[in-house]
Amino acid sequence: MSGRVVFTWRAALLAAGASLLFTFVVYLAARQWGTYWLDRRITEAIAWRAGEHGLTSAENMHDVRTLYDLLPYSMAVLILLASVIWRRQTALAGLMLAMLLGANLSTWVLQHRVGETKLVKLLNEPSWATFWPSGHTTAAVAIGAAAIMVSTPRWRPFVVAVAVLVTALGVMTNLMLRVHVPTDVLGGLGVAATWIFLALAAQLRWPQLQPR
Repeated sequence: MSGRVVFTWRAALLAAGASLLFTFVVYLAARQWGTYWLDRRITEAIAWRAGEHGLTSAENMHDVRTLYDLLPYSMAVLILLASVIWRRQTALAGLMLAMLLGANLSTWVLQHRVGETKLVKLLNEPSWATFWPSGHTTAAVAIGAAAIMVSTPRWRPFVVAVAVLVTALGVMTNLMLRVHVPTDVLGGLGVAATWIFLALAAQLRWPQLQPR
């Protein structure tokens, strides 16, 4: 007995449920005025540190965030989709699309049903995208996971490194530029993680969904 821990599809489903519960808890916290002081302190601290190093005024910070706008995001999805279809794995392509659409549409629905603008209240500054949960966070985490999901074992270490770096930059720019507060970001992370673990459960359950 090697003692190696094997992550099964049932464990992935439990992780998806835990992510969903986490998202709900963050939602409850975001709707309570009592959490605003924490959001304020964290947001102001991150923005101050970023401003001290000249990051918030640098164009590259805004450029990183625009990577997750509709046009460049759609292009990235099409590139991933083409790479999978070229390998004749249409089922994997469908799973990737389902994960991406599920995560991003779920966030969009939540933003328009329960989201609220908090940054204006926190920092007394105008804002154009401060709904809960953060759509850019969901998009960044989901596309990074999609790239890893469809990568072959040979290229996976490289893809993981790039995906983690780009995803982390995309998430942090939300806070550095004062576009979102931490509960927005955590909500977006929770939504994305729920769909990612559901997709992982499907991959573990059906071997034909594994990249090759």
